[in-house]
Amino acid sequence: MEVENLARNVHDMGVSIHKTTTVTNIVSCLPEDKFHAFKKAWNSIPDANQTVNMLMASVRKEELTNKTEEDLDNETKSQAFAYAASNKEQSNRNN
Repeated sequence: MEVENLARNVHDMGVSIHKTTTVTNIVSCLPEDKFHAFKKAWNSIPDANQTVNMLMASVRKEELTNKTEEDLDNETKSQAFAYAASNKEQSNRNN
């Protein structure tokens, strides 16, 4: 992730950035529209467990969940459109 790479580069230059700062920056950069509930849930996790590795795993899981929900929604819309088109075609034949 970009923030991790930046933190690593700054560390390589001899500047120390606390892991908590990195985690906080990553969480704050997540898009609000897709990660609002995730951010609230993340804040309920004890500070000791809020590690970069835990965050990255949780974000990946959330992205997969969002993608699956998005795919299902798109599939449902496609099926509804096909059904409506089929009904319209059938109605036109009957008239």
